Amino acid sequence: MGTADHDRAVELLKELGMKTYQAECFAALNTIPSGTAREISEVADVPRTRVYDATEALAEQGFIEVQHTNPQRFRAIPLSEAVRTLREQYEVRIERLHETLADLELDAADQDVDAPEVWTVASEGTLDARIAETITGANDEAILVLGTANDWTPELQNAVEVAVDRGVSMHVVTIPGASIDLSDLDGVQTVESELPWLEGSGDDGQIGRLVLVDRDTLVLTTPPVDHSGGEQGIVAEGRTNGAVVLCRRLLRNELPASLLVE
Repeated sequence: MGTADHDRAVELLKELGMKTYQAECFAALNTIPSGTAREISEVADVPRTRVYDATEALAEQGFIEVQHTNPQRFRAIPLSEAVRTLREQYEVRIERLHETLADLELDAADQDVDAPEVWTVASEGTLDARIAETITGANDEAILVLGTANDWTPELQNAVEVAVDRGVSMHVVTIPGASIDLSDLDGVQTVESELPWLEGSGDDGQIGRLVLVDRDTLVLTTPPVDHSGGEQGIVAEGRTNGAVVLCRRLLRNELPASLLVE
């Protein structure tokens, strides 16, 4: 393993929860069949006294095996086992984090959902998860507007199906030219819009996805202009929020079967 590969492996192991010396020693043991503390120290460039602490911790976590000779020898477990152990540890940490943050989260009754607010949101990739969560959280109605065929993803389709199964009135709006096959969506009102504001023009940019939920929550996203970076968007909340009101009025004529016309 070259120096660059070793350093990268160490950084990734640290990101997954290993301490620095543990990561250095484990990465080093993956480059040799086995080694004593002195040999690991030479390969990993870690003080020998710290190698003992690191290998003891690694052995307790199941990442290395110990041969009780004099001196002791150590070897890394097979890579597939190590990756599985790391994945399990990571998933446990994520679950604990979820439980802890859930305990801290405000109760719905304490949230001022009627206040007109606008928030920005961004992602290194897409905002599929945020849009899907908004759709599945609908109580009465959800409207999804798609700017291009690429904006319709399996994650969004699953969210739409979940919402429909819960009895939510679901509408999907597409623009001309966006060839999206929605024929397999049962219980969903589909509409091809003629609204010019949905289509990109010159340097004005392009609307990616628009979601309006229960007439009071709006998520509007735009793809990166140069197709680099991630998706960006705004989240507007509140029945009297200007962005939400404007969106309701623009969509009202497009969706005669929607609750928007009430």
